[in-house]
Amino acid sequence: MVIHNDNPSFQLLVSTTEELIQEKGCRQTTLQEIINRSGLSKGAIYHYVRSKDELFALILQEKIEEINASFLQTVEKAQCGDLLNPLSAISSGLFQQAAKAQSVTNQIFIYLLSQQDKPEIKEILHNVFEYSIQTSMRWLNIGKQGGAISESLDVKKTAIFLMVMTYGLRVVNSLSSLSEEFGEEDLLAMMARVIGGLD
Repeated sequence: MVIHNDNPSFQLLVSTTEELIQEKGCRQTTLQEIINRSGLSKGAIYHYVRSKDELFALILQEKIEEINASFLQTVEKAQCGDLLNPLSAISSGLFQQAAKAQSVTNQIFIYLLSQQDKPEIKEILHNVFEYSIQTSMRWLNIGKQGGAISESLDVKKTAIFLMVMTYGLRVVNSLSSLSEEFGEEDLLAMMARVIGGLD
């Protein structure tokens, strides 16, 4: 799936879908309601996705891209060897999406996860996971190039571990709010330990 960040129709599609999910939840949100509320034609929506579930996955990818944009802006301003500020941009974005049980991304993730017995949903989840891993690996490689991360760090295993932490937060927060027991600073500290402590 290709992300169309700057396209006004795409942004309208995403924002309308997010509004409906917040109001009704994922199961009750239909493509027809998205069409009605957004004013986009069925053809315009099918230009981007073939189903509601694909649209939901596209929103998850779009949110990863938002974190990526924040990370890249922070990297541009960071001093050589600075790990904390770029890592903070990542952990903040991940925490905001994963730690709130009613966030749109959490609702989408749990909704899709509950249907992974369907082959098309399983493939969608696999693609989102792979996209997340590849993005995390890009972040880690940028950190290596900037001298903030040890050359000996296993980028793929570390990226997988970051996703284990993030997806774990999503599941746990769908069961019980951890906001008082595990905060954004805790996630940042754990990520810094994992990434910075593997010399």
